[in-house]
Amino acid sequence: MQGYKYPNYFNNQASTAGVSPKFQDLLLPIYTKEKDNQIYKLSHFIQSIRSLCDLGFLAEYRHLSDDALMLEILCMRLDWDLDNPETLFLERSYREILELDTQRILCCYSIAEWKTRLNWEEALNEEILLDYDWEEISDEDLEDRQKHSFHTLLKSLGKLSKISRGKFVPKNIIKVDTNCIKFDLEGHDRHLTLNALPYEPAILAGQVNPIILDTGYQFEIFSAEPYGLELYVILLSEQEKQDLANRTKILFDDVSIFPSLPISSGFLYGEPPPDYSFEIVLDTLGQLSRISRGQFIPQNIVEIDKNLIQFDLNGKSCCLVTAGPPDDPWILAGQLNPIIADTGYQFESCSDDYPDEFIILLSEKEKKKIIQNRGLTFWNCWQHYKWWRQD
Repeated sequence: MQGYKYPNYFNNQASTAGVSPKFQDLLLPIYTKEKDNQIYKLSHFIQSIRSLCDLGFLAEYRHLSDDALMLEILCMRLDWDLDNPETLFLERSYREILELDTQRILCCYSIAEWKTRLNWEEALNEEILLDYDWEEISDEDLEDRQKHSFHTLLKSLGKLSKISRGKFVPKNIIKVDTNCIKFDLEGHDRHLTLNALPYEPAILAGQVNPIILDTGYQFEIFSAEPYGLELYVILLSEQEKQDLANRTKILFDDVSIFPSLPISSGFLYGEPPPDYSFEIVLDTLGQLSRISRGQFIPQNIVEIDKNLIQFDLNGKSCCLVTAGPPDDPWILAGQLNPIIADTGYQFESCSDDYPDEFIILLSEKEKKKIIQNRGLTFWNCWQHYKWWRQD
């Protein structure tokens, strides 16, 4: 393994313009080494960041010299991740750089992580907790706090608006009833039917897309890393999406970009499953909806009885008797597949990277293309459900 190479970052006075002060005197190594068959080079980083700047990302930094630009991006990255800044120097590290542009990209945590952060946020805002010993605040205290509120909805809509470049700026948002909000969008009244799923931004983005279809822009949802729980949301026109694909090879029809739901082997062999709870079922539905790329957006979800829910999907009323543990996405996805069959999409699972598995929503054409290009093996989640019923 080669050692680190320490270049002179400040070979001219202009190169430090705009550089964060805490990096002025920090000699951070540039990786020109090979590790685990990966090659880390400064040229990889510069090529990636300049390509993204040319496409309109990180616009406030594009005027900087290469040295200054590098240090600004590294400064932002270290604020996010203290452990692996060197990954920015791999070839085509576009996704890792994109996440730093918080004006264009919204990074969405898993539903569980989002709820935890939301509850801590609410706790910090409550004066009654200011004098608490934080070590004495239990998880139960946080879980008891309201997770779905109009305030939470407004915050998530605000996050989508922030990255929309003015294409989605809802005004005068009012709550019509428990299942609907109304707002003004570019002088027109719009209604958004709430579906009882968590008001998590990636889930809401799929619901907002039909409303903004006539603008020529759509919220695209893609995986932060292959088969990861975190998702990115970005607003793009078709031309911008094509330009991004041409320049960076970020292809929105590639399996590594598709949002997916990873399932670790610990899910099967961990703690006993929870008892039935409508809220847990909603969370599991939410996980499947947020990876559906807008193809599975249930509306008006209500609990008719224990294990019996009703919802509207594409204008049709559907009933579902939930089977198995309420937090099991395999079984729920399998039960949903016959319901969504006429959309042309199905929830599929892949265990080629055993012991971990992931669930993904695919059309038959997409599945054939992935099998041909990647050699992956898919199992329709309906088959998993039938196997479970016979077990």
